[in-house]
Amino acid sequence: MIWLRVIGALAVCAALVWGGYRAGADSVQVQWDAEKLRDFAAYNEAMRVAREKEQAMATEAENERKRTSEKINHLQHTADALRAELRKRPARPTPGSVPTAPATEPDARWCTPDRLYSDDAAVAVWFAERAETMKALLAECRTLYEGQ
Repeated sequence: MIWLRVIGALAVCAALVWGGYRAGADSVQVQWDAEKLRDFAAYNEAMRVAREKEQAMATEAENERKRTSEKINHLQHTADALRAELRKRPARPTPGSVPTAPATEPDARWCTPDRLYSDDAAVAVWFAERAETMKALLAECRTLYEGQ
């Protein structure tokens, strides 16, 4: 009989322990689920903010590329017009002929733009155009890199 009471008491204790374990496990699961839900919401918000920043940066980059392209196109049109005007200048004399202008100038060591022959002036314009194009592309690169 005593054994029956002991077995009954042990059964009641086991039921209480098992019930407490299940209640505790459920409580921990609820806490875990709530924490993961908060983490997921924070992740979604961070991803939304990152997408907005990415889209803003892409838009700004595209606008900067358009501005640079317009600047380069304007530069090319200006250089083309200048080259067309420079074609009206006299050509360089053939080797062996006597130059007319440098010998009569007081300081023949220097050449000013108004005394350049057409070919030389075209090369100078090409170099200037190329340098300005590189400057525009460098400014675009820096702007995109710095994110301004």
